[in-house]
Amino acid sequence: MVLVAAVVMMVVVEVVLIVVEEILIDEVKKKLAATVVIVTKTVEETAVAAILVERKQQNQ
Repeated sequence: MVLVAAVVMMVVVEVVLIVVEEILIDEVKKKLAATVVIVTKTVEETAVAAILVERKQQNQ
């Protein structure tokens, strides 16, 4: 009986660990996606600024 209880506990702990791992992976993916969006926006803004500076220099 104790052996069965121990096996059941091990299975429950393993399932909980898998679920927690999936949640953490999802959180990491969300943070990575947010970082990629921020970097992309920064690159776009830098490109726009460079174009504006270039046009301003051409107009002078």
